[in-house]
Amino acid sequence: MKFHPKLSLEKVYRASIFGLLWVFLPISVLAQSESQSQPIHRFDFGPGEVESGYTQVTSNTIFTWKRGYGFLNGSTIQDVDRGGNDALTSDFCNSSQPFVFAVAIPEGNYNVSITFGDRQGESRATIRAESRRLMLENIQTNKGEFTTRVFTTNVRYPTIAGTENLVRLKPREKFHANWDKLLTIEFNGPRPCVCAVEITPADNVITLYLAGNSTVTDQKMEPYSAWGQMLPRFSSQERSSWQIMQNPVRV
Repeated sequence: MKFHPKLSLEKVYRASIFGLLWVFLPISVLAQSESQSQPIHRFDFGPGEVESGYTQVTSNTIFTWKRGYGFLNGSTIQDVDRGGNDALTSDFCNSSQPFVFAVAIPEGNYNVSITFGDRQGESRATIRAESRRLMLENIQTNKGEFTTRVFTTNVRYPTIAGTENLVRLKPREKFHANWDKLLTIEFNGPRPCVCAVEITPADNVITLYLAGNSTVTDQKMEPYSAWGQMLPRFSSQERSSWQIMQNPVRV
C-alpha cells in the first residue's frame, strides 16, 4: 500500500482510529438461517375489489391510533380503479405530491414489500422510511407493468427494552418519525402508483449503527438531508437495517 509522501503510517493509523470513534458501525447478525416469518400486515391500496387476506386502504383511510394504520394528516391521495381480474393490481393510490402511510407496530426490524404499477400509465416512485431515510429511488414501470420491491427498516421506541427507562431525547427529537412507535413510509416521485404494501418481521438481518454529528443524523425537514439518511439506498435490501444516532459522546 502506498501513501502520500507527507503522510506517515502513524498519521494514517491515527486518522483511521478517529474515524472509527466518530462513525461507529457495530454489526449484529441476528440469525444465520433464512427468515420464515409471515407478513403481519397486508394492505391492498385502491377503491376496487380487495385481495383475499388483505386490508383495503383508500384515500379515506386516515391514521388513528385505534385503527393502527392509515395516511397521516396532510396527505392528498387519489383513488384509481382500472377494473380487471387481479384485485391486487387492478387499483391503486397515488398523488402528485408526497404522501405518508404509517402503521403502529412493535419495535424491531421489518421487511417492507411494495407493489407499484398502473395498467394504463407509468408509475415513478421514490420511497423514504421513518425519518426520511432513502430506501428506494426512482422505481419506474411502464404502462401495464408491475414491480414489487423490498427494503428493510427499523422501528425503535423511546422506552429501553426490558426497563422502564426512556432514551434521553432532545426536545426537537421527541416528535421525529423515528421515535413515534410507527413504521412510516413516505411516497415521493412524480407519479407513485401504490398497489400493495406488505410488512414482515425481519429476523435475519445485519444491523448497522451510525453515530455522528448533524451530517449523519436524521434531518427532519426538506431540503435538508444527511449522508446517513442516504446509505440505506445503497445497502443490500432485505439484509440490513440502520440505526442512526445524533451527537454521541466521544470515547
